[in-house]
Amino acid sequence: MSRVRVLPTAFSCKKAGNEISFEHKKVDVWTVEDVIGWLTSLRLSEYSPAFRTQRIDGRSLRQCDRSRFTQLGVTRIAHRQVIESALRGLLQ
Repeated sequence: MSRVRVLPTAFSCKKAGNEISFEHKKVDVWTVEDVIGWLTSLRLSEYSPAFRTQRIDGRSLRQCDRSRFTQLGVTRIAHRQVIESALRGLLQ
């Protein structure tokens, strides 16, 4: 009988150690890794390297506009719209 090991993902994030997942924090206090987790939950992890390199945390994410997302490599309109829509939902 084999065992299946379930690893935590952005979809099943729970409190791990002393860290609280992004789902339980306000955007303003998100770390860069929280933003990466959020991108992963949107199925847009392909942009994670650029967001990590540019140190995009919650505060800087709030300031991002169309031009900034393009600079971060989010050039597909549909992807940018997903990010913008999800961000608006978080900020309401």
